[in-house]
Amino acid sequence: MTISDRRSADELETKVQKRTAELEKANQVLRAEILERKHAENELIKLKDKLEIEVKETNILHSLSTRFIEGGDSGSIFQEMVEAAIAITKADKGNMQILDPSTGKLKIVAHRGFDLPFLKFFELVETGEAAVCGTAMKRMERVVVEDVTRSPIFHGSDALDVLLNDGIWAVQSTPLVSRSGQLLGMISTHFNQIHIPNEHELMMIDMLARQAADIIERQQEERTRRYNHILKGINRIFSIAVQAKTEEELGNECLSVALELTGSLIGFVGLVGDDGLLHDIAISDMGREQCLMYDNSGHRFLKFNFYVNGLYGSVINNEKGFFTNKPLSHPDSIGLPFGHPPVTSFLGVPLVLDGKTIGLIAVADREGGYSCEQLEDLEAIAPAMMQALHRRKSEESLREAYEILQSQSEELQAQSEELQVQNKELQAQSEELREANEALRESEKQYRRLSSKIQ
Repeated sequence: MTISDRRSADELETKVQKRTAELEKANQVLRAEILERKHAENELIKLKDKLEIEVKETNILHSLSTRFIEGGDSGSIFQEMVEAAIAITKADKGNMQILDPSTGKLKIVAHRGFDLPFLKFFELVETGEAAVCGTAMKRMERVVVEDVTRSPIFHGSDALDVLLNDGIWAVQSTPLVSRSGQLLGMISTHFNQIHIPNEHELMMIDMLARQAADIIERQQEERTRRYNHILKGINRIFSIAVQAKTEEELGNECLSVALELTGSLIGFVGLVGDDGLLHDIAISDMGREQCLMYDNSGHRFLKFNFYVNGLYGSVINNEKGFFTNKPLSHPDSIGLPFGHPPVTSFLGVPLVLDGKTIGLIAVADREGGYSCEQLEDLEAIAPAMMQALHRRKSEESLREAYEILQSQSEELQAQSEELQVQNKELQAQSEELREANEALRESEKQYRRLSSKIQ
């Protein structure tokens, strides 16, 4: 090989090495870019998953708010909140408690995943008690226990055994606080392993707690409003009980209170008579106006003197109030007679006297149907209605008895006066008889004197 050839070979090798180095460097950059892109893709996937979780959690909170605004049952909403808290913190169990102001204790109102011994032990919890919720209640802030076996909260307490027997190793309890700073309740989640919720999970729990506190506060405000309406209705009933001149007038006023309190369109009050039939005391005006039933003379009427059966009978015979928003398909329904006003919803409550059901108050056709709230409201005023009606009936019975006594007294007075007249007549006759006897005795004396003179 010539010197020229060797030089050319060296130059080629140098170029190859240089190119190889360049390619190696390019490969390193490419690998770094690929790793960076994969890392970015992984981060993007994580971010996407995180966003999906956040969107899902946000939708859950929004759904709960919407359900409450639309008038959803608070019990089911609280249960859904417990489910949401468990999902947010990836917990195994959870519960919600509400503070009872009268006792100062937290009471479980919704729960999932616990055994009965746990629910009984922690049914009522007071401030500072050996429980995470009791400690959170005392501190008025969230308490997180990573490992219950190492927490001073449970040292020397039976509560630790209850937790471990239910498989609980970690707990977080977040207070439910009103916007004015008052404790309303507690929401807690429980874990079957040593665990601490992350910052995002706790942030979402705070949002859920805010929502729960608002719902409880509105619920308490609504309860206060309902309580005031009930008191107003009871006062109205007792006021008219004093003023009403007839049982019908009192019954109509009682029914008017029931219709307003429950938002119903029609209704009636009925009592079971000695004949075993249900007799109407009051019927709403709208019920009469909508009636297309006619009597033999062609007059429109509602007949409420009938056997105790159907929905009314269910209330009286079972001695328990109930409501149905599908009355015609209810098992106890016997349908409606031809011409009867349509009934789209029904609520009935028994009228009880001395522990015995003797009648009922029934309302119907509330827009949107009935719920437990209307049932509770009607049950709250039913005793006042029964007392007022019983008082009116007692007063009428007393009045009737007084009228009978007065009539008898007048008859006795007339008889007494007649006897006095007869007595005077007898006295006069007796006086005449006495005078006749004296005249006779005088005549006898004169006869004897005359007779002695003759002898």
